[in-house]
Amino acid sequence: MVIQKIKGEACKKTRALWEEVFSEDSIQFTDYYFEKKAQRNIGYTIGEEPYDAMMFRTPYMLQIGEVQREISYLVGVATRKECRHRGYMRKLLMHSFQEMYEEKIPFTFLMPANPAIYEPFDFKYIYEREVWEFNAAEFDGKLQGLYSVRSFCKQFPQIPIMRLLAEFANRYLKEHYNIYVHRDASYYEMQLKESEAQNGDIYVFFEAGEIKAFFLYAKEGDEIFIQEVIEKKDGFFPFLQKAEKKKPIIMARIIHLEEMMKLLCSKESTTMIIQIEDELIPENAGIYRLEMTPKGSKVNKIRESICGGKEETMDLKAAQMQNVVPEVSMHIRDFAPWVLNGVFINEIV
Repeated sequence: MVIQKIKGEACKKTRALWEEVFSEDSIQFTDYYFEKKAQRNIGYTIGEEPYDAMMFRTPYMLQIGEVQREISYLVGVATRKECRHRGYMRKLLMHSFQEMYEEKIPFTFLMPANPAIYEPFDFKYIYEREVWEFNAAEFDGKLQGLYSVRSFCKQFPQIPIMRLLAEFANRYLKEHYNIYVHRDASYYEMQLKESEAQNGDIYVFFEAGEIKAFFLYAKEGDEIFIQEVIEKKDGFFPFLQKAEKKKPIIMARIIHLEEMMKLLCSKESTTMIIQIEDELIPENAGIYRLEMTPKGSKVNKIRESICGGKEETMDLKAAQMQNVVPEVSMHIRDFAPWVLNGVFINEIV
């Protein structure tokens, strides 16, 4: 079956399949997605419209240490019920892996409905989200300094609240995390639309004229879901209680290993020999010499693994001069949680 690549407005033509497979999404949320976000995607489809299977790559600008890279978030992975168990999802994933490898994208991530579906493709969890309990009895909207961003925009249109939110969030995230979605004013404008599509809002807390905390929430029926809370220090919101256990929500897969290695940093300069196995993207498999410094890394592929277990020397001179016995040997599936740590990714679509 031929895989078709679609972009921009063409991605909106997948709505019928989306509504069929993701029937739990409200019409309001689906309207938001296809009116505001779908056209940003790169999509892959199988079959003729309204399609038998589909998958989207949504671009997000991630801050990875001191570097910003555009990373693909895989969403909308769906197969029509009567077309399942034909290997369509595997074909779409493998096709996207190859394209992303050619584009030198370091890794990709997704929010799985069922992790068992993606584990055979070497995805591993890299992020657990805080779970917040909302006490409606204590929330009356009258906490001094607390504003709904939706009402704030109407009351104080001259104040660039979205830019202020982005600046506050980026400062906080840089201080506490290694990898996160970089925010700007347009990011929070979109987040507000997404919250509104889920009957929610963004609430921001000011103290002495400065943002000290904010949270995003969504509401389905009587149930309130807290998507994200960012506080300069704990305890600004008495009506929010952090649960003891976090919830694993984001899985990742290394796509271009050398590009991923180049993003690594270490507090002290260090060199190591690493052997990686990867059956699905065989270009990644091999033995690498990795030199890490506080500012970045240099990578040299010394030896490449070939299908069938044979090996071919990539750099004979380097191999002769260096000890090529690996200090670390692992499968690519275990490399993602090894290098993608200190992650903060709460995006839904």
